[in-house]
Amino acid sequence: MAGSSQHPLVLVGRAESAAVPIDRRTTGPLGEALGVDGTGADRHVYLNVEDVEGDTNPDRVYGVYVNLPEGASGERAEGHRVGNLSFFGIERAQDPRGDEHPHGLRVSIEITPLVRRLRAEGAWDEARLSVTFRPLGAVAAAQGAPGGAEEDPPVEIGRISLGYT
Repeated sequence: MAGSSQHPLVLVGRAESAAVPIDRRTTGPLGEALGVDGTGADRHVYLNVEDVEGDTNPDRVYGVYVNLPEGASGERAEGHRVGNLSFFGIERAQDPRGDEHPHGLRVSIEITPLVRRLRAEGAWDEARLSVTFRPLGAVAAAQGAPGGAEEDPPVEIGRISLGYT
């Protein structure tokens, strides 16, 4: 693990961001994992969204963006999108059947290509990663407008971490 968020993040139907400090002791090994010195082509960097909990599925999918620039255009934002976050099964995770223990959901997204590109562009911060969750779809656009719909049922993300193999 190269770093993790320090506080939970709550999603309620609008864009939210979290900082993930990167431990300076991992900067060298992380660079090697990215193949900065010509090695490490088989190494990978992952963004982990962990301990995702909520009482109700908000029926919304969020785009997950890494180091999204402030005020980025739609096209530029897509260049920072690494995946989507869905909450399918969130109710059952908290109330499983049989002998399974309650747990939060977890999603792991490989972000190696984006991190390599950001490093090549000089846009990679060795000390901090920013992760943004943006609601996707027509309902999200309506809620972002003034006088939009009420908030979604809350979903809490316990931790966001950066790791490499």
